[in-house]
Amino acid sequence: MICTIKTSGNNRILYSCVTAVPFLIFFILCPFITRAQYYGFPRPVPANRGAELLTGLKKSKADSDRVNILLDLSNLYYNKQQRKDADLNTATRYADQARQLSAKINYRPGFGKAQVRMAEILSDKGKVTEAEHLLPTVTDTTRINLLLALSYKSFYAADDITDNYYKNALKYAEQARDSSKSLHQKVKEIIARTILTHYRHYGNYPGIEKDYNDIINECNQVHYPYLEYIYLPMYIFYMDNGLYEKGFELAQKSFELEKKNKDPLALADCYSALSRFYANAKQQQKSIDFLKLAITQMKIHPSMFGNKIPETVTVISSMLRYKKRDREALAFLQKSIREFPADDAAEAARYEQELGRCYQKIDNSQAEKYLLKSYNYLFKKKQAFQNDHFEMAQFYVETRSYAKAKPYLDRIFKTVKQKLPLSRRSNLEYLAYKVDSAAGNYRSALTHLSKNKALDNLYLTEKREHDMQDFDVKYETKKKEDQIKMLNQKAALEKGDMQRLTLVKNVTIGGILLTLFIAFLLYRQSAQRKKNNQVISQKNDLLQHLLTEKEWLLKEVHHRVKNNLHTVICLLESQAVYLENDALKAIENSQHRIYAMSLIHQKLYQSEDIKTIDMGIYLPEFIGYLKDSFGTGSQILFELNIEPIKLGVSYAVPLSLIINEAVTNALKYAFPDNRAGKITVYMYRTGLIIRLIIADNGVGISPAKIESPSNSLGLKLLRGLTEDIQGTIGITNDNGTRILIEFEIDTVMNSLAS
Repeated sequence: MICTIKTSGNNRILYSCVTAVPFLIFFILCPFITRAQYYGFPRPVPANRGAELLTGLKKSKADSDRVNILLDLSNLYYNKQQRKDADLNTATRYADQARQLSAKINYRPGFGKAQVRMAEILSDKGKVTEAEHLLPTVTDTTRINLLLALSYKSFYAADDITDNYYKNALKYAEQARDSSKSLHQKVKEIIARTILTHYRHYGNYPGIEKDYNDIINECNQVHYPYLEYIYLPMYIFYMDNGLYEKGFELAQKSFELEKKNKDPLALADCYSALSRFYANAKQQQKSIDFLKLAITQMKIHPSMFGNKIPETVTVISSMLRYKKRDREALAFLQKSIREFPADDAAEAARYEQELGRCYQKIDNSQAEKYLLKSYNYLFKKKQAFQNDHFEMAQFYVETRSYAKAKPYLDRIFKTVKQKLPLSRRSNLEYLAYKVDSAAGNYRSALTHLSKNKALDNLYLTEKREHDMQDFDVKYETKKKEDQIKMLNQKAALEKGDMQRLTLVKNVTIGGILLTLFIAFLLYRQSAQRKKNNQVISQKNDLLQHLLTEKEWLLKEVHHRVKNNLHTVICLLESQAVYLENDALKAIENSQHRIYAMSLIHQKLYQSEDIKTIDMGIYLPEFIGYLKDSFGTGSQILFELNIEPIKLGVSYAVPLSLIINEAVTNALKYAFPDNRAGKITVYMYRTGLIIRLIIADNGVGISPAKIESPSNSLGLKLLRGLTEDIQGTIGITNDNGTRILIEFEIDTVMNSLAS
């Protein structure tokens, strides 16, 4: 891992206290520095979608939809929190299935995404070179995604800035940037430039801050919303260069953007960034609190920047040790190891390394056991870095096992190629002095001690010069800012005086003109209003007169219609004297129907509201008429429950004829041999739906007659009249005949027809 590019010691420092604290703070946050990149492809699939995706997979066909489900499943298992080897194998299986199916159906987008996922998996298994061989199989945007992934994985695999992995990380990021430009993929270009600038920071390239600012300016121009992914690596640059205020400002901005965008992917990283700031500010408890928040967030969603819970746990333990709370650190670490077991042997080795550190103040034999076991594994796997060599050497010097410390110091002097910070070099020289002194090699010991003092002096000199330069710059800057501020204030005062004079003059002239204009408008509006009011008053009088006349005319029409209908009834009664049997029945039925319509017109001209009929008043009177006409007496009871529903003529007439037919048929046929019975009529409203129920407890209508086409005039009338009001009719035989009619009131039709 490339954390050796920026290295430091732990809290058991044996050299001058001048350099101890900065190294500690940098060391304990090394995991966040080494893995803070985001290459943007693709976003993790939440773990709670697993069941849904597996169900979709079972139902899917061999098409592009199935490929996408396979890719989502591979994504889910690849990004699973606390991922195990079995999860990585499952992700591999789904990605390979997606790749094979995509090739079979010639689905190029799916094939490209599967290749990128396979490259990530191969890299995580330590097969970065094999992953690189997939690059010729993809093109266009997918090639950019693969280049970004290879760049990230190569950087993560690098031991230091001198090996090929680091060089490949730069190369692939540059290729991704250039391809994005040629394909006009602005977002991909931003991502490529961000991670390239981040990698160059570790290589001590010049112009890093300018490159970051250029990227941010372009992001603002294209309205790129995820600026936190630029702010976080830029934050690392500022923190590494001691610009803590700028770093803290970016950490806060990142946190606010995460909340604003409701994007939880980098929330854990924002907490980690704030933690590092408070660690540098020597507010360790706040730093620990933010790290614990980061762990809580990582349990919900993995860190977008590659941080893992075990790494964060060891950082918290380190900070507790720094506060001399070794036993608390040990208890926290042991509890966390049970809750968050290591994903692989390398992670387990780092846990053991931290256990060894915790035991250093408690039990040296236990400390040596864990530190040695961890170091041997890491060294065997070529994952032991400069800091690991240094830690072992320092432990043995502290425990006065000087001979054991020497091999580790030799490895640092022989194998570490990059230039170390002055404070680390000074510390190494001091450790070498202690080892050589114990071995009786006094000449070499004096040489190392001399170098240690020279490096300490050089460090102090550089720091003093840096502080003086910084002070001079701040002083000159402040002086110029004060001068500029005074000149600006003077210019602002003069400009303000001129603007006030001009404003007073303009406001005075404008006020006069505006007053005159408003007065003219008010006068004109008042005259127009008076004229309009006169015209409106005349028209209102005319309309009221016409409305009154119309109502009287309508009442007269209804009255004459009612009289004419009564005349028709009388004529039918006169004719009925000379008729018998069917002809007589037809005349009587016609009389009832005509009376129903006549009664409606009578109610209309007798009412103040000549447009609608109150069915709650009309129907009881009409049904009473039918009862009297058939002379049922007390033999047949009527149960009425009719709500006061007002309807226009277009609804009232068909409904009255329907009730006439239903009640008449019940009176004639439902109760043979003068048997007693009951007829119920209900009418009520539910929303815009009106329901009319006419039922009896008589012998009931024949089911065959209901279901088959009938020539009965009564049934035809019932169905036809129901259609007239656009309703539905249902006739059932359940201990008697039951007729249910439902219709919806068309308010426009009801008002117009009235």
